[in-house]
Amino acid sequence: MKRKLLVCCLTFLTTQLFAVNVGDSLVQPSKKEFFVLKLNGGVSLLTSRVEVGDDTYSFQPGMEYMLECERLEESETGVGKGWGLVFKGNKTFINGANKFNLYHFGINRIWWNSFGKNNRWRWEAAVGGGVCLYKDNTESYGYYRTYLNQSTSIGVGILLKAGCEYRITNHFGLGLEMNDFLHLFFDDAMKAQREKTLLTGFATTSLTLGLRCYL
Repeated sequence: MKRKLLVCCLTFLTTQLFAVNVGDSLVQPSKKEFFVLKLNGGVSLLTSRVEVGDDTYSFQPGMEYMLECERLEESETGVGKGWGLVFKGNKTFINGANKFNLYHFGINRIWWNSFGKNNRWRWEAAVGGGVCLYKDNTESYGYYRTYLNQSTSIGVGILLKAGCEYRITNHFGLGLEMNDFLHLFFDDAMKAQREKTLLTGFATTSLTLGLRCYL
């Protein structure tokens, strides 16, 4: 009786160990998560032809700044993925003056991978969407003074971007990015523009350089 009980116990333990080993072999590769903070600034170009009031804007220069926070996930089997939050501000200049501002706040889906010696280089691509804000600065002239009129519109923003960065230390790096933004507006303030262009929007392209902080 004792021998049979001992055999049963050993059989049970053996099957459990075998099940654990098989289960471990089926577990997906472990993934390591980390965060990246980005602070970028650079030059931009208004690539769309836009009519607002009596003025027509196209291929006008500007300045752009971006603040991003990314949560990235490593993958042992290929390209890593992640999510990010981005805030962008853009100032477009007409005849040397700041004519209008564009702001964007949204979320991005990110794909990335490391390469080079010690994996210090990293490429990244992302697509995203969010809420954007348009602010127009228009001057009008009175008999004694000049008036500054401001109009605002809220719309939808779409982002496509790609970049490359170099990790200088374990916590800091430098990066270069190309960003394409499309800002779409649908309110009454842009009705005249919609009738002329069929697409109420501002398309901008920017090249930015910035700092990276790895957490």
